[in-house]
Amino acid sequence: MLFTGATLCFITASILNLLLLSAVAEQSVKLGVSIWLGLLLFLSALIVLWLIKTAVVAVSQFFTARRRIERRVLFYSNQLIHAERSFHLKKKRLQYIRQLQRKQLQQKAFKN
Repeated sequence: MLFTGATLCFITASILNLLLLSAVAEQSVKLGVSIWLGLLLFLSALIVLWLIKTAVVAVSQFFTARRRIERRVLFYSNQLIHAERSFHLKKKRLQYIRQLQRKQLQQKAFKN
């Protein structure tokens, strides 16, 4: 609606300029520009309010008991995965070391 009003002000200004009423046309252009700026300010305020609302909702949901429990479950499941990987890597490392020791013992036995 504001967009239409501003557009009508600019159209009126161009018609008044053609009719050689430049003072009235200038005032009409100023009115159109002020309507455009008002619309821009209004839309900017709406966007800022929407962003603030979204941030408040996100923060409030982050600190709910349900989310806290979900984060705790994820933490412990990641700890379990890490422990399993660590155990697997240690097991592989020990197997490798034992295999090297066997080879070394076999080489010593063949040399003697």
